Amino acid sequence: MPKPSRSAFYFYALEYQRRIQRGNGQRLSINEAITACYDEWKLLSEEEKSPFKILYEDWRVHYRSDPESAVSSSQRYLQAKKAIKQEIKTEKILSERDIPCEELKIHYDRFSFERDYLAFQYLPLDINELLTMPIYIINFQTFCKVDEEDGGQYVPAELCILRYTLADGPTTFRQAFIKPDKIPTGYMSACLEHLKGTHEIPLKDFAEATDNYKMLYQQLKSILIPNAVTKPSNLSEDDRVRRRYLRSIQPCIFFPAVEYEQTSKLFDWLQEKAEGIKPNKDTRLVNFASVESLIMLLVELKKQRISRDDVNKT
Repeated sequence: MPKPSRSAFYFYALEYQRRIQRGNGQRLSINEAITACYDEWKLLSEEEKSPFKILYEDWRVHYRSDPESAVSSSQRYLQAKKAIKQEIKTEKILSERDIPCEELKIHYDRFSFERDYLAFQYLPLDINELLTMPIYIINFQTFCKVDEEDGGQYVPAELCILRYTLADGPTTFRQAFIKPDKIPTGYMSACLEHLKGTHEIPLKDFAEATDNYKMLYQQLKSILIPNAVTKPSNLSEDDRVRRRYLRSIQPCIFFPAVEYEQTSKLFDWLQEKAEGIKPNKDTRLVNFASVESLIMLLVELKKQRISRDDVNKT
């Protein structure tokens, strides 16, 4: 096998060659590009050279398995270069964004969606209304999660909901233990192991647990939507009225971002048990958002307030 005439610098020269052509239309041969960019390459830091070293290592592995394809194909270089650039760009963007902690980076896309929804559709436009707006924080405890190949559902153990306002703090709290309708075959030991290491809620023969799912749902609904609502006539004309109406007919519930899947699935499960129909986006009793999205948005609002009193309250 002939010795490959490639290096990390060679791939940098290819990049330089294309950069010059895009910039002023000048076409350089690869040898001319190598000569022209050598001094520039020497000034790069190890971090800046890293993408080209990765390209070279990928090429070298491919060369050993298929020399002709590796030598003749520039498409592979372009694809690899694009992928590496995108990876570096993504990492840079994530590092600059206001994500509360490292493990929550995976939730960033949903944060963006949630914050847009809260800012442009849901939250009040008036500070006094914002301070008195009910904020519902919900938490489900579980016995276990079933594997995806077996359905991926969660086995519920407990439900807690807190009604909170920025002005008054906690105003309502409800808690209920949930008796699972059934434990999927093969998951009893997983449930027992999980409860011993977490909440220690008894799995069987627990008198305080209820399987009256319809009652649980109605109690939850009475907290979230306590009053009958009439649709305003000027809904399309007044954004304040529209937001107020949305909060009254389909309130948003908040929870830690890492519990998004668990909370949304269990809430839908409870609504389906009570109503007999699986809810969709339009028929769901509530909207979902992480408490982190709400906090980040409130921090932004706090920075923008003119009144010091309003800032402190917010």
